[in-house]
Amino acid sequence: MPSLSLRINLDPDGRIGPGKIELLEQIAAFGSISAAARGME
Repeated sequence: MPSLSLRINLDPDGRIGPGKIELLEQIAAFGSISAAARGME
């Protein structure tokens, strides 16, 4: 099935793509970076 992926270039050193968005969503859901990372495995 086709899907759409979006990446936003803020400046040469700052990009937000699907992986970073997923991590931020997981941090919001689990409350910490380490718990979010465990949830993504």
